[in-house]
Amino acid sequence: AILAQDPIHAMNNDAATTKRDRTQRRIWNDYLANRKDSAIKLALGQLKEVERILDQDKNIDDWAHEGQMCFVVGASQSDPTYLQRALQCFEIYLDEEISVTALRMKADTLLYLRRYQESFAVFQQIADYKAANRTETTEVAPFKLKHDIEQLRRLGVEAPEFVEAIEMMEKMK
Repeated sequence: AILAQDPIHAMNNDAATTKRDRTQRRIWNDYLANRKDSAIKLALGQLKEVERILDQDKNIDDWAHEGQMCFVVGASQSDPTYLQRALQCFEIYLDEEISVTALRMKADTLLYLRRYQESFAVFQQIADYKAANRTETTEVAPFKLKHDIEQLRRLGVEAPEFVEAIEMMEKMK
């Protein structure tokens, strides 16, 4: 579901790319709404367009797009040939740029290929990447803090690291 809202790579704004981007969103919406026949038909049409580009002339957007279209067809039809091709596209993409979305697509593709150990390793890579890039100053809604503090008190937890948060919440009352 990530790709429907978060394309792997920011596409250029030329007319052809914008049309491709709109079609790609439609394909993902159809796929996620279980309108797989429509998604497959559109994805195969997109693959015909991408296949006209020689591999050495493909840019990062082309590899991402081809990978996504192969994933839709492969996952919808349980076709390992398309899934393997999707995996190759995602790996080429990831050689150029690290993207959580591309990693997620790679992990999902590996799941469909029943390569579970490799898939779990990629999911771990995603978790490690997110943990390493997490900011230390994450904002939290006050109601969540209040709830957490009340739960800690109810459980009788006295943790020094919560003292500052408790004091801040007391001031907010």
